[in-house]
Amino acid sequence: EVLVISLLTRMIHLTLTYGICEASSFAFATVAFLLVDFDREGACRIGDLALSIAERLDIQNSLPRVYFCIYGGVHHYFERTEDSLEYHMKAYETAMRVGDVRNAVVNR
Repeated sequence: EVLVISLLTRMIHLTLTYGICEASSFAFATVAFLLVDFDREGACRIGDLALSIAERLDIQNSLPRVYFCIYGGVHHYFERTEDSLEYHMKAYETAMRVGDVRNAVVNR
């Protein structure tokens, strides 16, 4: 647990220092996933940031992981489960297209 938090802190620090990269969206999505039990509104804002980074940079490899963290772990506190299914299917299709079977199964 401490290692995960340390790695995420480092990833966020690198993003703020050097700019956005492919790993940035997943780092923010994971932070949102972990934060949701403590600060739901903050987690939602960070999750939206992660989604906007992933979609803006058109990061196909990270998109299934980002969608899982956000729609599987954060947005269900604010939205109906049915509203997230579309994104899980999109993540599944993207994961299968890029060969990420593990995240395809998680999003299915």
